Amino acid sequence: MSAIKHFILFLFLISSSILIAQNKSYRIEGIIVDKTDKTPLESATVYLQGIKDSTVISYTTANAKGDFSLTGKTKEEEIFLYVSFIGYKNYSKKISHTDKLIQLDTLFLESADNLLNEVVIKSNAPILVKKDTIEFNPNSFQTKKDATVEDFLKKLPGVEVSTEGAITINGVSVDKILVNGKPFFGDDPKIALENLTKDMINKIQVTDTKTKSEAFTGEAGEKTNKTINITIKKEHNRGLFGRVSAGKGTQNRQNYNTNVNLFDNISNLSFIASGNNRNQKELSNGLKNNSSNNRVGANFSTKYKKLVDFQGSYSLNTSDSERGSIIDRENILPDFHYFSKIQSNSGNESKRHRMGIDTDFHFGKNILLTFNPTFNFNNSTNHSTREEISTDENGALINSSNASNRSNSESKNVNTRITMTKKIGTDGGYLRIRFTNTINQSDGDNFTNSETRIFGNNPSNIDRNQLSKNKTESNSINTNISYRLPLLSKKLFLNLGYGYSQSKNKNERNTYDFDAITDEFNQFNTDLSTQADTYNKSNWSNVQITYRLNKWYTKIAATYRMTSRENNDFLRPQYNLKDNFNALDYNANIRYNPSKKSNISLSYNLRNSNPSLSQLNPFQDISNPLNIVSGNPDLATAKNHSFRLNFNSYNTQKKTSFYSNASFNFQENRVVSKTSILDDFVRYTSYTNVNGNFQVSAYTGFNKTYKFNTNTTLRYNINLSTNYNKSINYSNGNLYNSKNTSLSPNFGITFTWKDVIDISPRYRVSMNTTTFDLASFTDKDFVNHSASLRTRVKYPEKLEWSNNISYLYNSAITGDLPKATWTWDTTISYSILKDQGLISLTARDLLNQNNNINRTATDNYIQYSQSPTNTQNITLSFRWKFNSRKKNKA
Repeated sequence: MSAIKHFILFLFLISSSILIAQNKSYRIEGIIVDKTDKTPLESATVYLQGIKDSTVISYTTANAKGDFSLTGKTKEEEIFLYVSFIGYKNYSKKISHTDKLIQLDTLFLESADNLLNEVVIKSNAPILVKKDTIEFNPNSFQTKKDATVEDFLKKLPGVEVSTEGAITINGVSVDKILVNGKPFFGDDPKIALENLTKDMINKIQVTDTKTKSEAFTGEAGEKTNKTINITIKKEHNRGLFGRVSAGKGTQNRQNYNTNVNLFDNISNLSFIASGNNRNQKELSNGLKNNSSNNRVGANFSTKYKKLVDFQGSYSLNTSDSERGSIIDRENILPDFHYFSKIQSNSGNESKRHRMGIDTDFHFGKNILLTFNPTFNFNNSTNHSTREEISTDENGALINSSNASNRSNSESKNVNTRITMTKKIGTDGGYLRIRFTNTINQSDGDNFTNSETRIFGNNPSNIDRNQLSKNKTESNSINTNISYRLPLLSKKLFLNLGYGYSQSKNKNERNTYDFDAITDEFNQFNTDLSTQADTYNKSNWSNVQITYRLNKWYTKIAATYRMTSRENNDFLRPQYNLKDNFNALDYNANIRYNPSKKSNISLSYNLRNSNPSLSQLNPFQDISNPLNIVSGNPDLATAKNHSFRLNFNSYNTQKKTSFYSNASFNFQENRVVSKTSILDDFVRYTSYTNVNGNFQVSAYTGFNKTYKFNTNTTLRYNINLSTNYNKSINYSNGNLYNSKNTSLSPNFGITFTWKDVIDISPRYRVSMNTTTFDLASFTDKDFVNHSASLRTRVKYPEKLEWSNNISYLYNSAITGDLPKATWTWDTTISYSILKDQGLISLTARDLLNQNNNINRTATDNYIQYSQSPTNTQNITLSFRWKFNSRKKNKA
């Protein structure tokens, strides 16, 4: 532990010495207006740039009155002030600054002749605001030289990237990442984040997520999600570039990654290949947790004049894994407790082919046709073993089971989507027709060998040695027609729509018991077999009124849906089902934008959820002898009400970002499981409707960046999430309610000096309390702490040392097990071959404390689980990047 403390102290002393370096203060203020009509130019970008090396020193944007203010420190004696705004000529001024306030005269920007609204004169501005789009210039943000897109995004104001790769911008989730306006390798955003590098990027654009059709017609996005578009530099749009890396480590660890890109202006071709394995040390009982993954793929995009945009991708994923775990569970019932010990091992080998095509056809300026087929083909082999023993409170054996399974399966999926959009008039009207067809097929064999023993007053044995031949097929179509009629030009719209969908699903599971005499699986088992067809038909009509002004947006919509479903069971005709559901859904949203940098919205949704056919079917499923499940044909439709309030704001003058949301949800006729455990301790599960479930949650966050001088920045973020949930459920046939309250504050800092030092500490505490209205249930109250410290030091220039130290404390863990664990991963890298090559040595889990023991507490049980995990290992790797640029043709 002392090593960690000394390491943190060392980094603190280095960062402190940097902060006290002598720099000269500056403070510059002014007003930006249109030269012709003298109106303020809100969101015009103002930035300072050094004369010697053209480094961006600081930046801001003008407020609604056109005012701006720039403050900070720099060693530069003279600096350039630049102003950029969409559709206007750039403004520049040389300034010799002092510690006194520099009050500039009003800056008049001149409209650029012959420029469209979305065209801007070439600018090096760090940030530009274009209506509903924010554009970032990568050259204005300091990162390490070989930074990926993911590394760069972490430097942007208001952007958070989780350890799992999930991205939020001012609290709004990013659900789509495009490269040059097109998907990159289909729908996997991590490929672009991890394989494209910052030095390739011309700009990063952030906008509200829209479909192509919505963007084509100019519809406003819902502002519930964001899209990131990565624009490649022109010099990289014509040349060959990429990266190749490979590593070898202890415990036979291996990894490799190859990314090759061939861009030729209008046509782009990319290849990727990657793989890794993780071989964990086995536990003393033989449990394993090993995996290997490999991926190869290609992505191609091109365009033909202004008529056709084409993008296609193919990828092959293979994986091989073994996973094992031990679970000790205390099952909590109103009348008694009992205990289960479960040990399981599973393995999987799979191969997945995926191919996607994304084609746009432009027929003039008013018709857009999109054609998007995708194809997936999967082969999988699985095997598993499971041993479970249950005892009562006195230690007496209740039941036990041993099961082994092995299966192989093949599945196919073809999805085709065609959308035609035609603009009508110039006031925002359109006609849209969308057609989707999905075909799924799967075939597989499953071998099961199990022994189940039930003890007590009525003991029984259930032994199975079976082969199940499984086959499923489904074919669905969905057609939707929508028409938007402008009632007031580009302000008030009436949307009318009609949709129809139908699907047919075939499900066959033919189970055969083993015949010891013939040594074959030839005895048909009706109870464990299924031969059924299901049919679903739905048609709906919807009407929507939309009203939008410069700062206001309002939408009110209603959809009436008529659904019919039918289940034909050929083995058990008495369980045939046919039902109809008619429901009316509502949606209302109002949004106000006080400025281009903030918005507030309030929405309400009512959604009706029909119970599934399996929840309705009273057939008794005995595939698991210890948990027998049957449906309830009397289930009602569940109604889900949702209220949501959002607020987002960012201030480029103060380098701050604030976001907050609150929601309230409640359900009527929620479908829940109802389980009863009889004297034989077998669980009998069905379903029922309950009322009274609701949830209240809130989330808020604040980011701020301090720029001490040209090279030194500090950014901190604070966020707080809270939740209150009331849940109605059953335990052994007894109705009860539980109330859960959680509060989780989070605080993080990122300190950066040049490309030399990055320090990022983070701390989070989670407080959770659950109460029950059953006296036999024990209320739960626990606190978890997590902290991390990420550091990167690059000195001398070619040597880099990075660390990731994390701390976890779980108060729910009891007994002799450790509540707290530390992990420490470190990497030392050295650049060679003129920075094109990089040698790295990585050591993981230096402290060897990661035991992967978890405690989980729910309404019905408390359990401890353990599985093998990462142990200490060292990996040596090499990476080489290459770039062969071509000059663009004149």
